[in-house]
Amino acid sequence: MLLIKACVLLLTLLAVLPVAAFETTQVVTSPSESYQQYTAATCILIDSEMQDNTPDSTRYNELKQQHTRHCQAPFTAKHVARVLGNANTPKSTNIFDFIEADSQSEPQARAQSESARPTVSATKRMPEARTNILYPLLVTILPWFILLLVFSLLLGVMGRYFKKHAARRRGQAGEKRIEKRLKSCFAKGECRIFTNLVLSTDTGSLTEVDLVLLCRNGVFVIESKNYRGWIFGDPKRAMWTQVLHRRRSQFQNPLHQNYKHCLAIAHCLGLATGIESLVVFSDQVTFKTQMPANVVQEVGLVSYIRSFKHEVFTAAEFNRHGELLADVQLLSDKAAKRRHLDELNMRRKEPKMSMVD
Repeated sequence: MLLIKACVLLLTLLAVLPVAAFETTQVVTSPSESYQQYTAATCILIDSEMQDNTPDSTRYNELKQQHTRHCQAPFTAKHVARVLGNANTPKSTNIFDFIEADSQSEPQARAQSESARPTVSATKRMPEARTNILYPLLVTILPWFILLLVFSLLLGVMGRYFKKHAARRRGQAGEKRIEKRLKSCFAKGECRIFTNLVLSTDTGSLTEVDLVLLCRNGVFVIESKNYRGWIFGDPKRAMWTQVLHRRRSQFQNPLHQNYKHCLAIAHCLGLATGIESLVVFSDQVTFKTQMPANVVQEVGLVSYIRSFKHEVFTAAEFNRHGELLADVQLLSDKAAKRRHLDELNMRRKEPKMSMVD
């Protein structure tokens, strides 16, 4: 979002600066604000006297102002000769007396010269003035824009990174709460808890199971969802919806997601029955649609598990399944989880094939 705002800002500046340059050019080159031009000789005298004065003196500044205003397009030598040849012109060492005599003795010649001299229109001077205005503005703005662009890119990358890891930490916090609740409600010999198991399915792909609770009355495969807000879902739909602070987001149906986990546990233990799928949301969610019995909040987790009264495993089967899951727990190290993540990334990059009749 910040990157888009930075691009919009640059386009706005590029659109506004030419208009500002055009308006500034019109003001500078307006005929009503032009100054009367001196002769070339007068300008030479002004230059000479400027060299005789120091730049910080008042006289130098006055001469510089006169030169800037009246010596942009001085008269030709022909008009200078006419002024110098006039006997009525008083001799004076002051250049401003000479300027006054020049203006009084040659009004007609100056008017003719002014009309005959080619003028540079505002339209022709506009590109130069626009360049003079745009260049310093671009030199000033461009480094800041580049800095803003780099900052926006870094902020976007860091935002995605922290958002991804924040979601992972929230998920781990939810799993820890469920594990703590199960340990406090079930005796050590009554049930065994296994977390973050990386298992291989019957197709050879890897999957990670959040929590597995092994009891004499079944194996409960738990999918933890540490969400908040409103939850809308249908067991038959592929996607469910979360609404938090008026923001809607979709996520995969956790029942479908946990079905693959149940298949992996059944494949690992060699079981066809006794596997129970259970999805547990945090107590901060509100179900806005009717949910099946195996989709509960954390507060209803223990009561749902205790509703299974019938024992499906003998003591020997319970111990054997516990040993198998313990071996899987040992093998579910960081390397196994990394292989699982790499497999997920590769699976997301695979192109989807369409059926051709």
